[in-house]
Amino acid sequence: MWINRDVDRPQALVAAQREGRLVIFAGAGVSMGPPANLPSFEDLAVQIAGGALDRRPTEPLDAYLGRVEQHGINVQARARQFIDVETSTPRPLHHALISLFRDESAVRVVTTNFDRHFTTALRGRYPHVDISTAPALPLGRDWTGLTYLHGAVERERSHLIVTDRDFGQAYLADAWATRFLWPCSRRMWFCSLGTVTPTPS
Repeated sequence: MWINRDVDRPQALVAAQREGRLVIFAGAGVSMGPPANLPSFEDLAVQIAGGALDRRPTEPLDAYLGRVEQHGINVQARARQFIDVETSTPRPLHHALISLFRDESAVRVVTTNFDRHFTTALRGRYPHVDISTAPALPLGRDWTGLTYLHGAVERERSHLIVTDRDFGQAYLADAWATRFLWPCSRRMWFCSLGTVTPTPS
């Protein structure tokens, strides 16, 4: 279904939204640009490293951040410092994405972002929807709500998934991210938006 000559809205997307089967999978791109103004994962990696180490050619960002952490830099603290910014507020896009869901029971948003903006947008429209933060995730086959797949700064003790070791634990060793996504993806219609942080290298 063409909205205009540049944008084609798939009929499957329209049907999934209507039937309550839509899942929004949102990456860093959703929180880039004003008034959020948060970095991409690549820019975040550079900020965390702070010039302490150079990234090797073709080196995956999570592996680079793993080396930065081994160099003695507190990657977790720096990630929070550059993401949890008081002047950063949700973009209209955050609110628009939440408005796609017809009611509280249909809300399904998975984000690899760490920031608070989806929580703010969600609470403004649907204040009682469940919010899950990794690694304490629901069963993907019967899940609704907002899920922070890689952790969230709003939870003080939440471990953010940034290094290769973090990704390996989330998707391979403990595999809680994989166990959530696999049944979810088989039952729902996924719409991916923004720059998604990488899977394990």
